[in-house]
Amino acid sequence: MMKSLAIATATIAFSGAALLADSAPVQAATAAAKNAEISVAARIHRNPSRVQASAVSRGVLLPYVIKKTTAQRKAINNWNAKVRRMYGPQYASWNRAKAKSTTCNRVASAVTCRVSAIPTSNFRRYGMLND
Repeated sequence: MMKSLAIATATIAFSGAALLADSAPVQAATAAAKNAEISVAARIHRNPSRVQASAVSRGVLLPYVIKKTTAQRKAINNWNAKVRRMYGPQYASWNRAKAKSTTCNRVASAVTCRVSAIPTSNFRRYGMLND
């Protein structure tokens, strides 16, 4: 059972490439697991830098205030999704972010908003992440 799991893991790690030797799948799976651990550790312990996101809200009959609010909300949601992909879910909170900035521009009947901030983790407060 364990050997078949290792073979399946090695096959997935090498994008479905066929492995011929008996010990190669186990070694390949072990190497892939170590690389995955290293990449996850690097993602968690990396100091986050400023992240930017933008969004557009359109509507001819909608007032500017509603379009601006909608565009800001969409941009913040895009920022959260981008930070979640880049640094992980513990950093994906606009409320905890530092150095926040938002800018909105009106072009014809559309409003474009761009947000940027430096993501921070709630776990740093409790000493769970060591830098």
